[in-house]
Amino acid sequence: MDRKGFGADRRRLINRLLSESFAWYLGYRSRSSASYVLVKIYDDMNEVGPWIALGLDTHELDSLLHYVDYLMVCQRARDFNRFLLTLVDDALKQRIEFVSVQP
Repeated sequence: MDRKGFGADRRRLINRLLSESFAWYLGYRSRSSASYVLVKIYDDMNEVGPWIALGLDTHELDSLLHYVDYLMVCQRARDFNRFLLTLVDDALKQRIEFVSVQP
């Protein structure tokens, strides 16, 4: 996906970021689109990116931004279980694929 949208493969970078920091990888896939975003969580701030989206419509992009925002809300409340339950429930309802990885 990175090679097509960014022009280079960033798997090594993403794997390094996931192994060296407290980060979440949110992957989204439907029949005609795919995206991922990495959300890095620090004590005093959050950082979003890298992010790539291929073929997503406005509704799908808004939904992904909503999940990024909700993840940050749950992070501040130290309630990641709430975030994961919401993500799984929404994914089942919408028949989409979400993947979340936390080191």
